[in-house]
Amino acid sequence: MRSHLCPRVRALDPRPSELANLQPFADSACIPISEILSRTHELPSSNHSIEVIECPPWSEEAQTVLAGMGRQAPLVEGRPWRRTAGRLWSPSQFLESCAARMAPGRAVDLGCGSGRDAVLLAASGWQVWGLDVLPEALERAADLDARYRQLDSGLDPAHRRSDSVRWVQCDLSGGLPAFEEPVDLVCFARFLDRNLLRSLPQSLRAGASVVGETFTTLHRERHGKPSSDRYVLELGELPQLLEGMDVVEFEETWVDGRHTARIWARKPA
Repeated sequence: MRSHLCPRVRALDPRPSELANLQPFADSACIPISEILSRTHELPSSNHSIEVIECPPWSEEAQTVLAGMGRQAPLVEGRPWRRTAGRLWSPSQFLESCAARMAPGRAVDLGCGSGRDAVLLAASGWQVWGLDVLPEALERAADLDARYRQLDSGLDPAHRRSDSVRWVQCDLSGGLPAFEEPVDLVCFARFLDRNLLRSLPQSLRAGASVVGETFTTLHRERHGKPSSDRYVLELGELPQLLEGMDVVEFEETWVDGRHTARIWARKPA
């Protein structure tokens, strides 16, 4: 199914949004200089540099702000364009790859954070519940959805809203909440609750999938975090937590300086 997610672009346009909308640059995403620090979840991975469209004085100010965050930010020339609708951030590449091989249905994103993966799924036709314990994370997620998911209405992204993502404040330590209809996909990224994962093979319907990835002990050995054993997987542990499900894909590998375990498992029919 065609995704209605704004295309990935390479450069940051730090001008005020009113000016960026009137005189947009190609292959860029506008995050005004005054909003960069509150919208860091919309930036690319910290392992990648951020190109900044040269547009004094905003571009130099953006370089200063990004340098304070330890980010490289070379200036590039802007090319005028008829409109701007791009994003610098990326969802989980593993989830994106797996979901592209599934028929859209109902999905639950555990510990959804700022909502990148939930927005990806919704843009690809899924009905999504994004669950997180932090209300401020859910506020960022709803804002991300409004800014970057393109619906067929033809409206400007800032004015688009849809109920295909439901953002729910939820403490998952008590287990997965009840849903009125069966769930087809449970996904997670950088989230680990062993008891919850162990419950999924019994609680999900036949044919449902789990797609997730999180840090391993090798990541902690290199980077010193996550510090608690609660939040890092032993090597080979993730498939054991989903015992009873068929493993479609599983790998433990380094990607962009992070060592994670990744799994796509499906409950037998």
